[in-house]
Amino acid sequence: MKTTLFRFGRTAACLTLAVALLTGCSLLPAASPRKDPIPVEQPSDASAALDDGKLRILYDSNGSTVLCGSKVLHEGRGDETVALVYDPAESDIPYYWVAWSDNSSPSGRRSALYDKTGAEVLTFEQDHSVTLSGNYLVLNQTDALEFSCDHAVQPGDCQVIDLTTRQEIPSPDTAYQCVVSNDLFAFTCYERPETLADGEYDENMYQHVRMVLQDREGNPLREEDRCTATSLSTQNNTSGIPSDWILLDFYTDGYLSQSSTLSNTVTGEELDGFDQVCGNGTASFRTEDGQYQLIDLASTEQSEVLATFDRSVLYDAPGAVVCWNAGNDYRYQFHDLTTGEMKPVYNVDADDKTLAVYATDGTLRVYDRTTGAILTDVNVDSVENQDSAQVWAVGEGYALVMLYPAGDHSKPTIRLYDAQGLVRQLTISASTPDGYYYFAPLTTTDGHAYFRYGYAGPNGKTLYDVLDENGNAVLKGLALCYSYYGGNGLNDLPAGAFMARKGFYYGWMTPDGQWLYCRSIFASSTDEHGYGDLI
Repeated sequence: MKTTLFRFGRTAACLTLAVALLTGCSLLPAASPRKDPIPVEQPSDASAALDDGKLRILYDSNGSTVLCGSKVLHEGRGDETVALVYDPAESDIPYYWVAWSDNSSPSGRRSALYDKTGAEVLTFEQDHSVTLSGNYLVLNQTDALEFSCDHAVQPGDCQVIDLTTRQEIPSPDTAYQCVVSNDLFAFTCYERPETLADGEYDENMYQHVRMVLQDREGNPLREEDRCTATSLSTQNNTSGIPSDWILLDFYTDGYLSQSSTLSNTVTGEELDGFDQVCGNGTASFRTEDGQYQLIDLASTEQSEVLATFDRSVLYDAPGAVVCWNAGNDYRYQFHDLTTGEMKPVYNVDADDKTLAVYATDGTLRVYDRTTGAILTDVNVDSVENQDSAQVWAVGEGYALVMLYPAGDHSKPTIRLYDAQGLVRQLTISASTPDGYYYFAPLTTTDGHAYFRYGYAGPNGKTLYDVLDENGNAVLKGLALCYSYYGGNGLNDLPAGAFMARKGFYYGWMTPDGQWLYCRSIFASSTDEHGYGDLI
């Protein structure tokens, strides 16, 4: 493991920050008019449970609806791109983004940033891929480099705006993306060779990229050829990792990165061999001798090695780690960092809150991924008695296990384990049609768990029932139902709510069949095929 230190003058950075606030940058374009959107029928009462002040989007291929609580802020059109804009490190989603077609714009598109009241904050002459980091709005090139390297990057393809002052941070003319870290800006630039004609594809595009780290005034602090900078927020399980860390990928020949380095823009520490983010402020790194280290990036100023393994880390909770298995019998290996216990694992699952581990000896444990506390510790059944098994971390301390007995794959045994280690054997109600055993967790609320169960309906279409933890169908014949995934857990639906389509409406429903919000499927021309019902 190589550790390199480089330090920037914080006093100088503070002085340049003050100068930038005084001098500023050019003002942004004025707002442009938009046509009224397609009206959408709202057939049911919007539940008071939505009145929580959170921004959410009900996506649809022919126009997405933005709500703040239960108030509709925007009813979109089919030519629009709509997205939430938020900082994963913060606890609220303050903005949403809309881009639409406009022939009066040189790019053919216009876009705007709106706040939680629906008020327009800023407008732009083209579409962008948008992120938020603190007070900085980052507007990256919409297309990834590999899909757009048949032309040179144009000035304005990447912009960074300080939302406090509404001023633009200077950026290199060839920059197409930027990562913000502690008032420093890591731009990735594409230096297209002059020998290539416009429209000619650059076969060696990653040989012509360059990373430039600069301050607010545009003063370069570091430059690296054949290097790209990305944010760890693009990885999974980034909770707890400070924004001080950015990911640098270095390229030699070809498209694949030859080495990945985490760089800390505050301390100057650099860690080579980045493998993946593991959650709870940790990441896995590959050492020069082929081992893997789990490193704490958040607890102290300098990183700390927590443990070393023979295989890459897959999941972790404080004190508990699951790695890919070094042997050939089973895919995973469990490590208890407190006791030193190791055991092979048959199946594992994790969400943002819990980690469920089903060991080959039949032990089932559910860990709290924030504290490391064991929420469930029971014995299910030895793997030798099954042909296959599947486990889910359901939430609220629940774990769902589907066991397929040896020699009988017709119907699995479905068991639900709660936080106290109690088990319920789920027997599908006789009134529920035979399904594909498309059976998965849907939602939890007030100590109860609900599941979706898919089966063949009329004309070959799939229908879904919502089952409770006893296997009883509380809702039947839904065209769609699945969990709602919004802004990194920041705008989850009220407890128990999920996405559903029933009859001529789709939207957010509760297990008792009440709509929190819904809209008519006739707002989308593709809904008769089921394609218009997204999150």
